[in-house]
Amino acid sequence: MEGAVRQHAAEKLIRILAFTLVISVMSATMFNIVLPEIAADFDLSLSQVSWVSSAFLLIFAYFS
Repeated sequence: MEGAVRQHAAEKLIRILAFTLVISVMSATMFNIVLPEIAADFDLSLSQVSWVSSAFLLIFAYFS
């Protein structure tokens, strides 16, 4: 009985981790797609946009 409960908990944990991974990848991908628009809107150079990207990923990683 206890083994079945542990297996159910493990399956639930795997599903949660997989969902979190999908959301993380989608977030980073969507952000990278809009980088050229951010650069154009704020008149940023390529190096400045890379700092924006680095800051986003750092903050995202910290709070994830």
